[in-house]
Formats: sequence, C-alpha cells, structure tokens
Amino acid sequence: MQIAGIKWIPSKPSNPQKYGLPRANALIILNDPETLFPLAVMDGTIVSAMRTGAASGVAAKYLALPGATTLGMVGAGVQMRTQAMAMKAVLPDLKAGKVFDLNQPKAKAFAAEMSQELGFPIQAAASASEACAGMDVFITATMSSFAYVEKDWYKPGTLHCEISFWDTPAEVLGSLDIIVCDDYHAVEHHGVDVAFRAVRDGHIRREQVVDMGDIIIGKAAGRTSAGQKAIFNPIGMGIHDVSEAYRVYRNAKEGDIGRLLPLWESPHWR
Repeated sequence: MQIAGIKWIPSKPSNPQKYGLPRANALIILNDPETLFPLAVMDGTIVSAMRTGAASGVAAKYLALPGATTLGMVGAGVQMRTQAMAMKAVLPDLKAGKVFDLNQPKAKAFAAEMSQELGFPIQAAASASEACAGMDVFITATMSSFAYVEKDWYKPGTLHCEISFWDTPAEVLGSLDIIVCDDYHAVEHHGVDVAFRAVRDGHIRREQVVDMGDIIIGKAAGRTSAGQKAIFNPIGMGIHDVSEAYRVYRNAKEGDIGRLLPLWESPHWR
C-alpha cells in the first residue's frame, strides 16, 4: 500500500451514561512513507468500528459452520452493530438473532434497528446465556471486568468471536477445538486477552493458538469438521486501521471530498 499512519483512540466507558457521548473517539493521521509528512487527518471512530467488525467477518468466513442460521450477541453498542453487519455479509443463511445488554432499553432499540438493517428478526434477551447458548455463532463485545461465558454455551460447530478482554474464562478454552487470534505476538504483548491467559495459565498449549492470516494463506488449518467448537480472539491490529483509512483517503481524493489544510506557509527551520 505504501502508506504510514497512526490511530489515536481514547476510551472512557462512563461517557455514554455520564455525558451522553460515545465510549471511544478516534483520530487517524496518514503520512507519506517516503517523507513522513502528513497526508490526511480524519475521524477514526467509524474506521475503527468497521475494521473490527470486518476482522470477525473474515473469521466467520473461515471458521463458522457452513449454513449457520443463528446469531447471539452480548453488548448492544456501536461495535456490535459492525460485528452483526459483518456476520450478515459472510453468513447469508442467518435467519434469527438474540442480543443481551445490561441496559435493556438499549438492547431493545438495537434489536429493532438491526432487524431492519440485516433483514432477519433479532430479539432482546433477558440474559447473556439466553442470547448465546446453543447459537451457531455468538459474539461478546462488552466492557465487562469479569468473566461470565460458560463452556456449555458452545454446541458442536459453534463459533465464538470474543471481542472483549475479560468475558470468557481462560479455562473454557481448554474445552474448545479451534483457537484463533489475529496476531498472537501482539496478543501476548497485550497480556490480558483470553487466548494469552489460557496459554499462560496452562489451560492450552501455545501451539494450539493459530493466527488468522496463517489460515487464510493455507499455512494452518481452520475448521476441519462440522463438530469443532471455535473461538476467535483478536486484539485489533493497527495495520487494519491504516489500510482502511488509506482506502477512505483515496476515495475522498477521487471524489474531491475534504478540506485542504495548511501545515505551514514555509518551514521555520530546514
């Protein structure tokens, strides 16, 4: 792509309730890779949300049971919207969904809105268990500080996309057949994601965790039988933000969208 850049994304979980503002906001700066001078400054909130949803979409393409029809969701925030959109894009047979959120009015509003958006009925569930147990695919995208996912939620063939940090107990991964992240080295460095904690605590072996990219290029196996239970636990990679932002930048240039900003009239020092 020949592009460099950075995303700055602060997150304040109390924003929605306390100020009526989104939990997170983001700015992306793109730079010319040769000179490193800035090419664009843009909002990164939508880019961030879309690329995270897309990562799960790619995982579902390779790991979900073919013909999956049911979708469970915990968390009715912005991120779950793009997760659900990605699932619909790669799992055309989806026909029913459930969503749970601690804020029940939010869950009901999400269910109504996304039923229209996706073209299949979504119901607000009374509990996380009701939303996810026995589903073909379920997604957890919350700011929970404690684990609540149970191993009996996974039926044979289930795919779980764990977008959060703490929703799934590390020991649950010991009962799963396929464990995938986007980049284990980044996950390990982060030090809190469930795939890393399961390795650290001895519930699984390091070699059981597979990078999504290796599955895509055929270096590693993904799903090999219908009964396998799988989890996708991405950390989120900056390269995805920069690559998507570059696509937005190119479209903006082609469509003559945006405003040219002066960096300076002339450099103070050379």
